[in-house]
Amino acid sequence: METLQKLLEKLNRMFKICFFCRSRLTELYGELFKHASSDFSYKYIAYSKDEEVFLKENYNIVVLSNFKKFVHQNFDKVQATNMSIIDEFIISWSAGRFNLNGVIQSDRALKHLSQSDAYKIIKIYWFFWDDFFKNNSDLDLFLHETTSLALNFLASLFCKKYEIIYTDMVGVPNYVPSFMFISSNNGESIDFENAIYGVSDINSEFNEYILQKYRSISNLSVDTSIVIAFKSLVKNFFIKTSNRFTRKIDSVKDCVEWFMLYDKRYKNKLINLFLYNFIDWDEPIEGEEFFYYSMNLEPEAVVQYLADGLYSNQVKLIENIAAQLPPNTYLYVKDHVVEYGYRNFRDYKYLQALHNVKVIDPRVRGSELIKKCKAVIAICGTAILEAHFFEKISYMFGNFYYEKSKNVVKIFNIKDFREILYSNPKFERNDKVEFLKKFLASSYLGSPDRFNGGESDSNVKDYADNIVNISNSLMNYASKNCKKNR
Repeated sequence: METLQKLLEKLNRMFKICFFCRSRLTELYGELFKHASSDFSYKYIAYSKDEEVFLKENYNIVVLSNFKKFVHQNFDKVQATNMSIIDEFIISWSAGRFNLNGVIQSDRALKHLSQSDAYKIIKIYWFFWDDFFKNNSDLDLFLHETTSLALNFLASLFCKKYEIIYTDMVGVPNYVPSFMFISSNNGESIDFENAIYGVSDINSEFNEYILQKYRSISNLSVDTSIVIAFKSLVKNFFIKTSNRFTRKIDSVKDCVEWFMLYDKRYKNKLINLFLYNFIDWDEPIEGEEFFYYSMNLEPEAVVQYLADGLYSNQVKLIENIAAQLPPNTYLYVKDHVVEYGYRNFRDYKYLQALHNVKVIDPRVRGSELIKKCKAVIAICGTAILEAHFFEKISYMFGNFYYEKSKNVVKIFNIKDFREILYSNPKFERNDKVEFLKKFLASSYLGSPDRFNGGESDSNVKDYADNIVNISNSLMNYASKNCKKNR
């Protein structure tokens, strides 16, 4: 009896964590199970059969539930009639940032559906998470990616309701591989809010890395290969042709996969890669005064759920920003390097037609523009963080923990932008120091972003060391922040 009592006490003291395994996250979460701390109790949700089988075969993990299986089994049982309860739930637990229709419009995978089908899918999502969290309300942590779809956005709202930390692991610049836990659906960092960094100075190695060696975190290779785009287009064509006969992918029940298969991104990329040759990219001019707008990937979490679903049309936002700039200044606009070939070339031509806008080649390093600009403007993204490094004021339209800095000005309404800009806020160096100290105190050792293929991506020791570092970081994070059940 005493042994049983001790066992129950130990179970009650454990941190309870749930991994929602989808796509690339599955292997990372499975590897973390190998290094499971005795202080953790683990639960796994598989997005589909693929993730469920992978976890079982490679890690002997039995999942608690299968998300897609639930959707298929319950699709014909659900009636999309009165949606007011879900609408009220979304408004309440998103603190008024979204309602039902706002959530649907922000999900790229739901846009091809009729209103009835979209409501039906949302209702199934809501039933799944409502049932799951009612039965697992004692969880401390729920790990998944940043909320980029309705299916994980709703999960994050249930986490809010049950005081569970919904978190993602996001890579950050540092002289050693590092990441931060970014929580919920609004880019908050609990660590940053409560950072205890003592009185020590910022690490000299970090300072040197930033000031001398820093390269943009977005320093990714640009895929300009027409051959690769053509191969992807052909591959998709055969999968779509096969799907007409097999019906494996349903346009409603499998709306995420349907979007990925039938989206015209590869066709558009082929066309745009050719047409980009006719774009005369604007060149930065030495000594010219300019503000820098860093475009975000589309469609992505940053321009959808992290920005309250208000700024999905970045071209229109840029036009409104440019109209409010002071005279004798320009707006330099540069797209995300990964976007090369995906954005319609007409968007660039339209922006170039604006008298005070210059469109810079996406392959130019963003940090080089940040160093010379008057200020950075963005919905969100790493450019805001980089602005701190180079002591530039930032104007941010989206939601992220960056807004805790006095050097980041949150813009709640585009109509307020000119007045705020004309007030000419000054960069505060003391706040920069405090921000960077909190940033470093909130960073953890490890590189989840590099985790995209296992040992083939690096040597065995580096691979294993990285997993151990991430596992230890997860334990440290839980110890600091999971207190509701202690």
